Amino acid sequence: MENQIIKINEETSIELVPAQIKVHGLDKLEEFVAAANNRASSLVVTDQTFKDDRKYRADLNKLQDRIKRIRIDSKDKLLKPYEPFEEKMKGFEKSVADSSSQINVQVAYFVEQQRQAKKELIEKFIEEAASNYSCDPQEVEIDDKWLNKSTSDKAWQEAVAERMTLIKENKERRKSDEEQLKMTADLLGVDATPYINYLNHDLTVIEIQKAMKDDIAKQKAQRAAREANEKVVQDKVIDTSTGEVKAKVQSVTLKLTGTNDKLNALRKYLDNNGIKFEKVAD
Repeated sequence: MENQIIKINEETSIELVPAQIKVHGLDKLEEFVAAANNRASSLVVTDQTFKDDRKYRADLNKLQDRIKRIRIDSKDKLLKPYEPFEEKMKGFEKSVADSSSQINVQVAYFVEQQRQAKKELIEKFIEEAASNYSCDPQEVEIDDKWLNKSTSDKAWQEAVAERMTLIKENKERRKSDEEQLKMTADLLGVDATPYINYLNHDLTVIEIQKAMKDDIAKQKAQRAAREANEKVVQDKVIDTSTGEVKAKVQSVTLKLTGTNDKLNALRKYLDNNGIKFEKVAD
């Protein structure tokens, strides 16, 4: 590697001079290591060679330790000149970082002021545009990235318009869904209110309509099972298995006035709740 000049700034630079390590007789060491490998791979220790082989092993271990020690010592000596350089550079880094931090406090204050001014501008834009989308300005959540200096006026204005359009579409869809559920509830003779609340749990109109019908079927099955063990005697409902009086039957005469749809809805309600009725006059 050649000498390298690295500039810190216009007035200061660092020159890197590659360290050199020269191993004299490297080829002899390579030959010795290769020969030792060959000897070890074919060596068979016997009673006659045991003493010499053990000494050879000890010599190899000494050589290994010697090579390792020289490698570590050489690295330490090569890195020694780097230590004062590292300490000096770290000192510079800390000083520069401290200076930057002092300025950053004031810069951050001005950045926050700019963001707050931009937020007020966006809030005013939302306030003026909300009526065009039939939405409440409070429903439009401001995205933090709109406050960034890099976000242009055109970009955040388009994003606001897109968000208000989505709010308007969701409201229209919710209104349509509620109307469908109310119509279904009227036809089935049930209260629509609890089922409309299902829309808050991301259920579709079809799923909620099915839930209405399933609930009615369940109620009818439960009533049928209950009535199977009940008998009306005069004006009392009696449990045939225990003889217990469960309730008193009452009869009232009412005159009802309403549209066909409302009267049909009432009839469904009476049916669903097991209330018997009959037409007494036109």
